[in-house]
Amino acid sequence: MNKDADWICGGWGDHERGQLEAGAAMSFRERLLWLQDADRLAATLEKQRPWIDGDGTVHAVRAVSPTAE
Repeated sequence: MNKDADWICGGWGDHERGQLEAGAAMSFRERLLWLQDADRLAATLEKQRPWIDGDGTVHAVRAVSPTAE
């Protein structure tokens, strides 16, 4: 891992580590509920218009799993 990655990504590595640690502490049911919420969010975002990043690449958000449809 690049030692400057947190600086480049604005601390995203710390955020990701925190999320992984939080996930490790979740029960199976909590993880399942979290995934269902994430699927609903992905389905909502999919209905919204695509977005364009700084390089001009058009991104369309896709559902995380078939249950989101």
